[in-house]
Amino acid sequence: LRAQAAAQEQRLGRQEERLHGLEMERRRLHNLVQELKGNIRVFCRVRPVLPEEEERQKGLEHLRFPPEDNKAL
Repeated sequence: LRAQAAAQEQRLGRQEERLHGLEMERRRLHNLVQELKGNIRVFCRVRPVLPEEEERQKGLEHLRFPPEDNKAL
């Protein structure tokens, strides 16, 4: 029984080492994919033009959102 327990502990140790190695490889590959995709993301928040801004900025173009697609400018 002790021999079996010792063998199981050795096997468990090898499996933990293997798991750690595989996890490190997964992280490396994940970081490589992220780097190749590009890490730069751009977000823009837009608010409606206020009435007093419309008056002061006559003649300037403002962003217009098509009614059917509120995500495209």
